[in-house]
Amino acid sequence: GTFCFLCFSNLVSDSRVPTVHVSYALHQLSIALSEPLFLRTLLSAHVHFLVSPLVHALSSFDDAPIAIQIMDIISLLCSAEQSSIGEDFVERISVQLSSGALGWSRRQLHMLHCFGVLMGNEKLDINSHIKDKESLVCQLVEGL
Repeated sequence: GTFCFLCFSNLVSDSRVPTVHVSYALHQLSIALSEPLFLRTLLSAHVHFLVSPLVHALSSFDDAPIAIQIMDIISLLCSAEQSSIGEDFVERISVQLSSGALGWSRRQLHMLHCFGVLMGNEKLDINSHIKDKESLVCQLVEGL
């Protein structure tokens, strides 16, 4: 089969799209990622196209099952042997958390959970990819 990054990005980045369609698109991506050839090709050439739409989707939907699907995909992409994408996810998610734009909504909690999962990945250099550590800490303390 084929996978259209533009179609996927447009679908998961639009919070007006019914969640069943977003969930289906995420499921199809998960299936594609389970194919070693697709994963290798993606990681070698196109993986950076997924960072923005996945982080945007994580911050756009209150739906816990969708958040879990997104976190599973992010985790899979970051833990793949030849992957260098984890730091991009850390950077984008930390910027989102530091901004406080999501308040303390379910979406913010999904982002925080994903950030925690990324922090647990020993391959990633978390510290050097957090742009505004002070704001991040302030937002986290404020949330307590």
